[in-house]
Amino acid sequence: MTSTTVRSVCPYCGVGCGIVMSVTDNQVTRVSGDKQHPSNLGRLCTKGLTCHQPLRESGRMEWAWLRDQRQRDPVRLGIDQAIGQTARRLRAIIDTHGPDAVALYVSGQMSLEAQYLANKLVKGYIRSRHIESNSRLCMASAGSGYKLSLGADGPPGSYEDFDRAEVFLVIGANMADCHPILFLRLLDRLKAGARLIVVDPRRSASADKADLFLQVRPGTDLALLNGLLHLLLENGHTDNAFIERYTEGWEEMPAFLADYAPARVAQITGLAEADIRQAAALIGGAKDWMSCWTMGLNQSIHGTWHSNAVCNLHLATGAICRPGSGPSPSPVSPTPWADGKWATWARACRGNVRRWSKPIAGSSRRFGASPPAACVPRRAKAPSICSGRWQRGRSRPAGSSAATRWPASPTARR
Repeated sequence: MTSTTVRSVCPYCGVGCGIVMSVTDNQVTRVSGDKQHPSNLGRLCTKGLTCHQPLRESGRMEWAWLRDQRQRDPVRLGIDQAIGQTARRLRAIIDTHGPDAVALYVSGQMSLEAQYLANKLVKGYIRSRHIESNSRLCMASAGSGYKLSLGADGPPGSYEDFDRAEVFLVIGANMADCHPILFLRLLDRLKAGARLIVVDPRRSASADKADLFLQVRPGTDLALLNGLLHLLLENGHTDNAFIERYTEGWEEMPAFLADYAPARVAQITGLAEADIRQAAALIGGAKDWMSCWTMGLNQSIHGTWHSNAVCNLHLATGAICRPGSGPSPSPVSPTPWADGKWATWARACRGNVRRWSKPIAGSSRRFGASPPAACVPRRAKAPSICSGRWQRGRSRPAGSSAATRWPASPTARR
């Protein structure tokens, strides 16, 4: 009997927790948290602790099956034979109809290595342009919102911000159930005196831990976010020096925000006006604050504008690109930013130390988004600065996915 341990990463949600697998006779027998990993520091949720079970008792098909003709039953055959048969059929399709006759649909549940190989196969070898990912539905709104506001689609913060933030705005996310390891890190910070605002149409496990729970009517998040910015401006909680130096387009915002006075926002959202004012006061009074959101904002016909509105709050208060502050969308699968990087839209993997890069030419022309002047990784010994453009998002009629999630894309313009 031979035993060893292997360090790896949990295959489930997008937190990216480190795991240590105990391997006996080439079988994973136990999984524990990796105390050296910066994402979880040894903590694991139930899914992570049991992620080895599907390797042994998955309930999935363990053999290849081939159906020679549609009306016949499939016949079991060896894996090597099945791979050869698949390759021959694909080769025939490509020879007859060309490489673009082949398309691949991938997933954020795939590993980084699998993402790379899938794209190398489709783009590099077959030369097809058709590869898509389910991560577009998950994170495209966040990515396109970032590009419109900040000029690049990479999240500007890191998990270390959880350890320094004074206020957390959790909106469109139930972190307690969906990202429990990050939520535990947030709770550690609450014990040190930080405050938590949760915005959700339903009372969730996250809301139970909140200092302020805003139970909005479904579909009114955008009005609330614009209303919070209205109050930040009214209460003198904007960072005018930051706005002047690092942003453009602010001169148009006061007139736009005039439509989102607290009384009107309260009427739209169903919230008490006092609660809206309290939320704005908590954000405005914090030296450093974070926003955390996920599918509740992204999977919406206004998803891009939701991201813009969140970024606007950070730009207004200067709470971005510095420790303890920044907008932080939480992916729901391990590699949504990465498979987007290779397959669809994103150009930065979550968790990397990065500099902002200029957007692809023409990608943001319609709305005039500009790239930041500079954003130095916080591990570098230099001031972290970031710039962005103000985006004014109102509620808009329902439309096609391209038009609502990718308003600046050539497809949407056509």
